[in-house]
Amino acid sequence: MQLNFRMIFLAAMLSFVAGVVLLSTFGKGIIHEMEVSDATVDYLDLGRQAAIRRDYGKAEEMYKQAMTAAQASGPDHPTVAYAMVAYAEFLRKRKRFDEAKTLEAQAWTIQQSQQKIH
Repeated sequence: MQLNFRMIFLAAMLSFVAGVVLLSTFGKGIIHEMEVSDATVDYLDLGRQAAIRRDYGKAEEMYKQAMTAAQASGPDHPTVAYAMVAYAEFLRKRKRFDEAKTLEAQAWTIQQSQQKIH
């Protein structure tokens, strides 16, 4: 049986997102164990809150700020992938699939580079 790239990618992203959901369920304490900065977590929270209020412009601004804050740890740090996946989820909900797909691919690349290091 031949697995296509899309299936593998989606399975990996679902696994990654499930981990993100699990982490966010337990709050900032566990997220800190991943070395996610307070600023990144705060911007992601503000982005989610703005999206709930349907202030999509503000939500997008906060997700972008989260990615910027995450990059302070380095462009290939797992925190950057974490922020990208959260932003991609927002974009998918806004039906901006191409942008979401690009971010997910970048997050996948970061995740793969980290697996090679460890």
